[in-house]
Amino acid sequence: MKIEVVSTPDVTAKEKGDLLEALAGDLLTAQSYRVIKQVRVTAAELDLLCEHSVSGKSIYVECKAHRESLSANCFTNLLGTVTLKDYEEGWLISSGPLGKDAKGFLVEWEKKPQVQRSKLSIYTPERVIESLINTARIKAPPESEVRETINEGTTIGDWTLLISPWGNYWACLCLEQGIPIGAIIFDSKTGQLVRNRDLLARLKASDTSLAALAFDYVLREKHPVSEIRPESAVVEVEFGESWTDYRPARPEHFVGRTKIQRDVIRFLTAVKMRRTDTRVFAIKGDSGIGKSSLIAKLRHRANTSKKPSGVLMFAVDVRAANTTAYVHESLITALRRAAALGFGTRDPELLKLTDVSDPLQSETIASFLRECERRKQLIVLVFDQFEELYSKPELFGVFEEARRLMFSAVSAATNFALGFSWKTDSTVPQDHPAYYMWHQLADHRFEVTLSPFTRADAENSLHLFEKELGARLRAELRQYVIAQSQGYPWLIKKLCIHLYEQLKGGASQTELADRSLDIAQLFDRDLSTLTPGEDACVKLIAKNAPIDWYEVLETAGNDVVRSLQDKRLIIRRGDKLNLYWDIFREYVLNRSIPHIPFTHVPQSPSINALLNVASQLDPGEGRSIAEIGALCGYSANTVNNIVHDLAQFGIASIEGALVYLDNHISDGSTPGILAHIRLVLRRHALTAVLRQLPKGTPVTQDVLIQFLRRLNPTAKHHSRTWLTYANRMALWLTITGYVRQMESCWLFDDTGEIQDTYSGSLSGKAAKRRRIVFLGDAPPGRVVEALEYIRRNSPQSVLKMKSLGYRNACAVLFRFGLVALSTEHNYQLSEYASNTETPLEAVWRKAKDEDTLKEVIGFLQTKPTASSVSIGKAVADSYDRDWTPATLRRTGNSLRQWASWIILGTQRGEIPPPPGQAPQDDEPQIGDLFGQ
Repeated sequence: MKIEVVSTPDVTAKEKGDLLEALAGDLLTAQSYRVIKQVRVTAAELDLLCEHSVSGKSIYVECKAHRESLSANCFTNLLGTVTLKDYEEGWLISSGPLGKDAKGFLVEWEKKPQVQRSKLSIYTPERVIESLINTARIKAPPESEVRETINEGTTIGDWTLLISPWGNYWACLCLEQGIPIGAIIFDSKTGQLVRNRDLLARLKASDTSLAALAFDYVLREKHPVSEIRPESAVVEVEFGESWTDYRPARPEHFVGRTKIQRDVIRFLTAVKMRRTDTRVFAIKGDSGIGKSSLIAKLRHRANTSKKPSGVLMFAVDVRAANTTAYVHESLITALRRAAALGFGTRDPELLKLTDVSDPLQSETIASFLRECERRKQLIVLVFDQFEELYSKPELFGVFEEARRLMFSAVSAATNFALGFSWKTDSTVPQDHPAYYMWHQLADHRFEVTLSPFTRADAENSLHLFEKELGARLRAELRQYVIAQSQGYPWLIKKLCIHLYEQLKGGASQTELADRSLDIAQLFDRDLSTLTPGEDACVKLIAKNAPIDWYEVLETAGNDVVRSLQDKRLIIRRGDKLNLYWDIFREYVLNRSIPHIPFTHVPQSPSINALLNVASQLDPGEGRSIAEIGALCGYSANTVNNIVHDLAQFGIASIEGALVYLDNHISDGSTPGILAHIRLVLRRHALTAVLRQLPKGTPVTQDVLIQFLRRLNPTAKHHSRTWLTYANRMALWLTITGYVRQMESCWLFDDTGEIQDTYSGSLSGKAAKRRRIVFLGDAPPGRVVEALEYIRRNSPQSVLKMKSLGYRNACAVLFRFGLVALSTEHNYQLSEYASNTETPLEAVWRKAKDEDTLKEVIGFLQTKPTASSVSIGKAVADSYDRDWTPATLRRTGNSLRQWASWIILGTQRGEIPPPPGQAPQDDEPQIGDLFGQ
């Protein structure tokens, strides 16, 4: 049984002291003592000098009206006062529980001889109540009346004597499935059930530890439990199904935090082996730093590892809390889970929380934990997302219950540990009561703080992503993700998941590296979920970042700021707010995305070698590395290096084991290839660095090496290799017209074109190959559709058009000059396409002027019934191509379709509907078009 002195928050200290005096007065009167002198120490404590009405014996009395456990120091201090002042006896009257050391003192003290023992009398709540009952000051708890009123299946918990301004009352705890749900109130003097709703409401509104329970429980008799206590199922901390899941990382996907894991495990081992008195730990860090993932990892280690063995960690998500019972339910669920796994010796269903103010002192729980302690078994309960309680004023009571459980764990000092995860950048108002309470409890807990990932951790995270992807990431994509993630695990995952979705959607890593992962699509997805208030707040922060946190709170409100933090779109640093990514801020302000700096250093042995291999490539017929090597006289390794360069420059595309000329290359001549390379090198990181130098600044070989080292900080090359790379980049930038070579240095001097030395053409067989044949990569209908889409939504990224199935159609549009590729690698309408009346007209007229189609139409005029293979062979001969029968047939079919469309339009005098990807049933045949 317990005693609580309760009152409303607005009462004075004097009024609270009067309640304490009334309690002490009742006890002293019952023992035939009267107060002869009163000294008020605090509002909750009294020192009294009392005299027995018969014997005249004087005693010194200390009254302690408290909720937390009392320490043994109170007893030793009182004994010192009694001895110093020569009092005959000292009494300590406590309305709260004794701590573990105080209980030990009491046991030892009462074993002493009577003469010595009589110097100090300790009145625990149970003894106070017993004395009051024995002297008829109050009635005994009416247990039989309770059993008559509660529902079937409801059990009785502890009794608490409430000392209040409105009288003294018995409160009986009622439990459902071991969880407190209500309190039944009786008048302590009469033993009568209290039905006065106003009085019940006043008691519930007081500062009693039972305030979260239903005080009118008995008035809802026979009603379902759900009407008394809303369902508040305990939700465990979960983790994602795969690496590409935004939820906390699976234990096998967790990387880093080795020291912190070791520190927490050591702490739990110390608790288990009773080498520390601390029973509480906290994991702190910014939003998205990986606290929940760490908890999931620690839970897995604790529950499966043999070092330490005999540990059960149960982690719950506080965001699921909707009633103050959540803490109690979490505790009971954790203990029952442990009991079911063989912890302790008790039937899980017998575990009940019967003491709200000191949960671990509930009889069945205390007994269970003592057995766990004897067996060296440890139970750990962790509350994740604990700061969530501050955002919901109605759940402040949950914080109170967690605080009681925390003190209960500290006081019990048994084999039970309590953990919390705590967001350090949360928007908790500093005048919130819980803010001070949490920080005042810091002395009672062991804390660890998570910092951003190191580069090694980020690299390890990307290794896991590559396993999920089934491919290695290109160096520039890897560098981009690491650099832009700022060490935040959630941002690494966000970028990688975005990258994963695009690659699985058909994009190549080359395209993504060229277009900054199409980050605009990612940002649009972020912004599309915002409410008008959140959108306005994001723009306010973007415009003024970093902006004072208080200013944003005043303008947008706490709910909006917190929501944006939960969505991880804004971050807090001290008293400042900023958007989570500088690139995102730029996008919010200007809708612009910076490029990924191109950092590739060509590996080709020479520029001529690269041009020679490029001249052997064809957009319609792929060639193997061995074939290219035989044609050019190079080894397989040399061809591999050159092909890699060509792919980096967007000149070659690789499909399986075959290499093709990319179908966006419309000019295969030496000047055409070099002009394309010049466009790519325009966004090279080294070009950007040189462009920023003051005009006329000489750049030596050593300076170039320094720049390259800075641009590739993870590269571990030999000094000779850096020298080779510096000279190679200087040569490429010179040839493409970006730098001018001096006697012993280079100057950045962008001429706007490639050097004349390399503008000549190749000779012989390679010269004929400079003509790029039109393959009809996509049917006319698809090309018109693509142009219509770009015309409505210009500009459109290459990735977006590819995901819509328009990649080849866009290659045709690019060849026709109807779209151009911007420096952002987006398709934009050309001036001709913008001024032409319709996309259908633009495509038809450009196709009509295409040289390859003119040749096909001329061929069909003489041989209207020619087969697809014959058409393909005629084109191959004209362009000096050595195509296989399959390529001849495929190309012949495509060109026949295009030629038929042009012929039909010419005959009719109007543009006919464009044929789609497959021939239509009513599509005219070539023979019909020529009247044969």
